[in-house]
Amino acid sequence: MLGTTIEQNEHTSNKWSFGTWLLLLIILIGSSFFSWYLRNLTSSFLLYLPTSIGIVIIHWFGRKALIIAYLNAIFTLVLWEAPGGWGRILLLATREPLVIFASWFFYKNLIQGSKGLSTTPSFVICGLGNHCT
Repeated sequence: MLGTTIEQNEHTSNKWSFGTWLLLLIILIGSSFFSWYLRNLTSSFLLYLPTSIGIVIIHWFGRKALIIAYLNAIFTLVLWEAPGGWGRILLLATREPLVIFASWFFYKNLIQGSKGLSTTPSFVICGLGNHCT
């Protein structure tokens, strides 16, 4: 994985480099800008990409991606000029990481997705599960 360091010894640790954090944040912020552009182009809210991309990122990188999703949700609410103060924005921003976490939780714990998304049945089950969240 880009920017990750895996030390192979008795205790395998998965540390993210600054580049990994930055790359994932840029991907989510870029998808927020694209969604904002589509909203302004069509005068309607048709597609919000950061949640979908966040679901993919959490399955690839793990729960640490929730921090990035939360920061992106705060950025998106500020970009879209959400009404209310910072307390309301911080509260509204929890929706995106909660949906992403629910996807990861249901797949890992309830569906027992230990193989990842490497087989077609596990991919279909994950897709159907994410469609329901």
